[in-house]
Amino acid sequence: MEIEKLAEGGRAALYSALTTLLLAGFKTVIGLLSGSIALTADALHSLTDVVGTLTVWFGFKLSQRKPDKTFSYGYYKAESFAAFIVSIIVIMAGLGLLRESYSHLNSGREISFIHFALAVSMISAIVDYKLYLYKKKVGGKINSHALLADSKNSKSDVATSIVVFIGILSSGMGLQYVEPFVGFIISLLIIRDGLFILKGSVLILMDACIDPELGDKIRAFVKEVDGVTDVKEVRLRRSGPFVFGEATVEMSGSTSVAKSHEQADKIESKIRKNLSQVGLFTIHVEPSKSNKDRIALPISENNGLQSMMAVNFGKAPFFMFIDVDGTEILNSEVKKNPAAKLEQKIGMTVAKFLVENKVTAIISPNVGEGAYYALKDHLVKILKLEGSTIGGVIEKFNSGKLQDLEAG
Repeated sequence: MEIEKLAEGGRAALYSALTTLLLAGFKTVIGLLSGSIALTADALHSLTDVVGTLTVWFGFKLSQRKPDKTFSYGYYKAESFAAFIVSIIVIMAGLGLLRESYSHLNSGREISFIHFALAVSMISAIVDYKLYLYKKKVGGKINSHALLADSKNSKSDVATSIVVFIGILSSGMGLQYVEPFVGFIISLLIIRDGLFILKGSVLILMDACIDPELGDKIRAFVKEVDGVTDVKEVRLRRSGPFVFGEATVEMSGSTSVAKSHEQADKIESKIRKNLSQVGLFTIHVEPSKSNKDRIALPISENNGLQSMMAVNFGKAPFFMFIDVDGTEILNSEVKKNPAAKLEQKIGMTVAKFLVENKVTAIISPNVGEGAYYALKDHLVKILKLEGSTIGGVIEKFNSGKLQDLEAG
């Protein structure tokens, strides 16, 4: 998929370069024949665009090279470096146009073949606009900073061509000063765009995180995965059209090493599936340092912490949920068991109910096989009941005396 994106970007850049080169040739011929300095200058400006676009194309071609011993993360930043080169070209072209516009503010010059000059400048504006839309569409599709940067250059060229058209028309009407004045303003806009592109490319080359919203999305995806108790750190860096990153997450202390790696793979897969711009993403797993648990206990009556434990897990009338932090009880609440009066799918209904209530541990005399494995899949600790009252059971839980319950 990554290679396909780079190849599509390369095709777009090459197509744009060839089109712009053809357009520059027409403007050069008509500019020299008509004596239009504006049209000739615009032709030279287009040639700088060709160089810039070919630089982007070269960046895409180089980015398609596979990682090797020297560049173990691939050549993706060649595309970002190409954007940096484009920004310099845009700024230099803007400065050149600024100088030319200033030098012609007080000069007057008649233009020959004015209709041809007007037609070429208008065709140039239309073609540049089409190239802008094309490169913007492809650049957005493949998330290419360089191609999007080059599309802004084409957008600036549209304005430049319109200015040239107005200048040539004004010259034909005897208003020779209009063209250089408007050209002066447009050149400032071109320089501004170049500086904007330069800033973005430099930040990417320096591994800056330029999309904080993406980090928030990744945190949200990570927190949805069972067993994750905290997302400590998310680091992102752009490399060409892709984003590389890593995150450090805390997993429930009861999660086995094998299960932790399985959940880490699940997180990485989920991120890449939902965020196409993310390439390489690594999850570092650490055991949770939190002592907090949310415990579920089946009870036969609602009598607070003095309630009696129910004998049957699935048919218990109520479940008590207790939030503890170490040996301290933070909160408790009682909810009706939605499966108490069911005849079928009792265990699975209870398991779903408990998972929705975000329990981390269950203490019960028995748990059906289906519910047992459903709860284990959500990394819920299942402990064997010892004691008949809530208070006694919690005391044994806090002291670590409760043993794991077997399936069945």
